[in-house]
Amino acid sequence: MSIVKRVGYLFTFMMVGALMPVSILVAGGKALRQRGEYLKLCLDRAMACRVDTQCPPGFICFNGRCVLGD
Repeated sequence: MSIVKRVGYLFTFMMVGALMPVSILVAGGKALRQRGEYLKLCLDRAMACRVDTQCPPGFICFNGRCVLGD
């Protein structure tokens, strides 16, 4: 094996080792963001209504959404 190949392999493995933690953090951040968007979507669906009886106590149906009543 020539010295150029050894240096090339060493550089490649060092770059992979340096970039792996960064890619894990980026993937984790993206997963947390998607989870937040999904939870928001679920809450929006849960608070949708057609009549006042579909809303929790203390809420009224207004424009298809359950809003806090007076």
